[in-house]
Amino acid sequence: MQPDWNCIQGEWGVCHAFFRSAGVSDDEVHALTMTTQELLENAVKYGTFREGALVDLTIEAAPTLITIEVRNPVTSDGQLLRSLDDTIQWIRSFQNPFEAFVE
Repeated sequence: MQPDWNCIQGEWGVCHAFFRSAGVSDDEVHALTMTTQELLENAVKYGTFREGALVDLTIEAAPTLITIEVRNPVTSDGQLLRSLDDTIQWIRSFQNPFEAFVE
């Protein structure tokens, strides 16, 4: 998709329909769609886009596994990458991801 905020909204219905077709419960459909939207927003917000660069979204569903993958170009600036790594390590420091969300 184009790295544009307006394009993110357009993916909501597509993601919602995909998760529903995969047989996921209504609550999980909403949570997974919301998670996908957050990942897309982060890709647009933190990506470093040159002319023609896109955000790539892949969603896969298996009977006991859902995979959401978002890819975007990032800067090679070491300080920004360290900051991203620090944030990831901070999130991993919580027993439950919801605790990190609340924090």
